Amino acid sequence: MVNRFKLLTAGVVLGLLVLIRPLAAAEPLVDADWVKAHLNKPGIVFLDLQGEKGFVRAHVPGAAGTDYGQWRKTSAEGVPAQLPGTAYLEKLIGSLGIDADTHVVLTPVGQSASDLSVATRIYWSFKAMGHRDISILNGGLIDYALNKRYPLANGNERPAAKTYKAKPDPSVIAGAKDVLAAIEAGSSIVDARSPKEYSGKLFGRGERPGAVPGAKLMPHYTLTSPKSGALPDRGALKALFEKAGIPTTGPQIAYCHTGNRASLNWFVAHELLGNTEARLYDGSMVEWARNKAYPLVLPK
Repeated sequence: MVNRFKLLTAGVVLGLLVLIRPLAAAEPLVDADWVKAHLNKPGIVFLDLQGEKGFVRAHVPGAAGTDYGQWRKTSAEGVPAQLPGTAYLEKLIGSLGIDADTHVVLTPVGQSASDLSVATRIYWSFKAMGHRDISILNGGLIDYALNKRYPLANGNERPAAKTYKAKPDPSVIAGAKDVLAAIEAGSSIVDARSPKEYSGKLFGRGERPGAVPGAKLMPHYTLTSPKSGALPDRGALKALFEKAGIPTTGPQIAYCHTGNRASLNWFVAHELLGNTEARLYDGSMVEWARNKAYPLVLPK
């Protein structure tokens, strides 16, 4: 009787622990097979990133479409392509049929690192809002559509709006002051631009040429397959960081020109390689290079 009582008690306690223990967050990357297996499942919203014309032509069944321009706005200080305010993003995200408990799956085109960067930048925006469950379709719609058995839909259906309440997480965001502090501390800074931009041979109108002092070059496109923009496995990604002399642990800030390309570097470091101290400098060169108070160098 005593042994049975102990077993019952242990079972109740174990059950309570299972209920109390938070479930693991969604995997950052999913593949086409996963998408097919989860079509029409409650609690999941596929978010198509092609733009309206592409979305009308073909998309994952049940997906909501969004335009990238909605996710980046000019700041109050006049810096273009920045993360909008919380209230704006709450309204935008809710209009897509997403609430705080939704598992969002971003579906880029799948042509190149550039369109994957659209997905990683929106992914980062969700994380900045404290969203927990979000994934990206690795290989994009092109990889999904290669399997003729996997259905596609067309048209321009709109999901029913929901109320979205953000829990902003500033830990993924870096500002200019953070970059200055990283320079002073000798922390890892990653330049996701092209070699010509890094060396100062190519720069934006009204901007000074060069790179942030101490930054290591890792063009965003070196992280993906040149044919599809798909990401390789974690082991291969870690090797790419090591080859570039970039650590996979400790404080790290990634930047590019407007915070788009560098979001891919941040995604790999933070979400795939597990560096929770990696951040994205949203302002990037479009802010930094226009302010003469911020230092630049011309790497050789």
